[in-house]
Amino acid sequence: IAEVERALTVLDAAVLVVSAVEGVQAQTLVLMRAPCSGWVYRSSSS
Repeated sequence: IAEVERALTVLDAAVLVVSAVEGVQAQTLVLMRAPCSGWVYRSSSS
C-alpha cells in the first residue's frame, strides 16, 4: 500500500477497476483519495 501512496503523489489521476467478484480490497480505499475514473467489472467464470 505504501508504494501505491508514493506513486499517487506524482500522478494527476488514476483509473480504478474493482472486481465485482472479489470486492473492495484495502488498497482500494487508498486509490479513492486520488481523482479517479472507476469501473466495476464481473468476468464470467465458467
